[in-house]
Amino acid sequence: RLSPAGDLVAGSASRDGMRALLDSSTYTYFHQVGTCAMGPDDDPDAVLDPHLRVRGVDGLRVADASAMPTIVRGNTYLGCVMLAERLADLMA
Repeated sequence: RLSPAGDLVAGSASRDGMRALLDSSTYTYFHQVGTCAMGPDDDPDAVLDPHLRVRGVDGLRVADASAMPTIVRGNTYLGCVMLAERLADLMA
């Protein structure tokens, strides 16, 4: 047997066996985004303005995944880098 999925490949695995294999070899990641979402002035749920400033708090800006209004299709790392670079440009 070369892998835990050997029976699946051979087509002889039971439904319970397939379920056990999937349960033991899959997992999920939760990328929390939008907890401090950016949005237009008329959005009551937007904590940040389009310049990443926290509304109602002078001098505070946010450039992490919490600023993303919705999750990106890939890993959130690149989106965070883009937000950080945008904030650096805004503050320069």
